Amino acid sequence: MAEVIALIFIFILLILSLTLYLLPAIIASYYNDKNTIWIFLLTLTTGWTTLGWILALLWAILERDGSDLIEKIREKI
Repeated sequence: MAEVIALIFIFILLILSLTLYLLPAIIASYYNDKNTIWIFLLTLTTGWTTLGWILALLWAILERDGSDLIEKIREKI
């Protein structure tokens, strides 16, 4: 019985961890951000670094005017 409870706990913990890890992409998708795929890729590739995850989260939260962040960066370069 203890093994079953441990497996259920591990499964729930895995789902919560995955949800938290992909939170920036989930937020971007919820708001239909046109950069959702880029936010997802940033989260997937650099989310394991705290800085990459925070940048993806900020990008998902702050980009609400519909403008493309990549185009803004290209204009500044």
